[in-house]
Amino acid sequence: MSVSGLSADWANYEEYGQIITGLKVDDHRFVAVMKFGRLERLVSDPLVATNPKIKGTSAALDEYAALQGQMQRSFDGGRKKNVDSYAEYIVDLSKGKFGDTPTIDFFSPESLHVREREAAQKSEMLWPYDLTCVPYDGETQLAARFKAARDDAKTRDQPIIVTITHGRPIAHGRQCFHDRNALQRRASASLALKMNSRDPLLNVVREIEEHVAGLSGTIEWEGRQVKPGRVATASGVRTAVACFAHGIAGVQSSKEEELPTGLSEEQFTARALAWFGKILPNLLPYMADRDKYVTSSPAVWAAIGALGH
Repeated sequence: MSVSGLSADWANYEEYGQIITGLKVDDHRFVAVMKFGRLERLVSDPLVATNPKIKGTSAALDEYAALQGQMQRSFDGGRKKNVDSYAEYIVDLSKGKFGDTPTIDFFSPESLHVREREAAQKSEMLWPYDLTCVPYDGETQLAARFKAARDDAKTRDQPIIVTITHGRPIAHGRQCFHDRNALQRRASASLALKMNSRDPLLNVVREIEEHVAGLSGTIEWEGRQVKPGRVATASGVRTAVACFAHGIAGVQSSKEEELPTGLSEEQFTARALAWFGKILPNLLPYMADRDKYVTSSPAVWAAIGALGH
């Protein structure tokens, strides 16, 4: 009989599992915060556990793969590539860059033991040593965290918010996966662009809008088309900044952190402000009159940047 099949003995919990401190949401949900260094010792690496090459080598991993196959996607090439980029993002967070990661939401059909400690104003869950649980949301992040921990041990110190839904049928876990992935509405690409502060070229666009006379409030940040009263989209001005950095080849620029070699973001921003601050005030009246002039077209913006380069 598995350890988790035993009756919970809180006085001798070490024979059963580990105590996880957190918050009891209801009879089937529990929330906890822990460093990844602890979480990685409680759960499996999804990329390892679902690798068909190791099938049959571990009963615990086979059990994980079986549950994962009923309520999650397989790790195809696209997801594996996302794991790599997500791991880089997590490493960047450990170095102080802006950003955040969402909750990792685990599921287990097994009912787990939870007690509330009113005197201590906290709840405790007994996490069995042999517990098999699979994220119905956040699995790519979990795999990325395992990779990030291998790449940079400091990421193990990052606190992770985890939830575990337990004691529900597998159909409940599948429904959770469906609802998280099918019902949520992703932010538009334009709105996501507006919120991105990791891209230095976009940061330059913000500086240009703030400091160039007459440009404030005339850049369209949330739409793909230039609306009345605007002279360009944020992505169009970003292309101009990319062309200022790299010449006309900047029209192909899509990656973040594409600054000219040898220049810091502060140095490049100062040069961009010097150029755009001189030329744009002369062009803005024509850019504002879109019925008569093509000056506000993306091609002209790109050419302005390339000329500055």
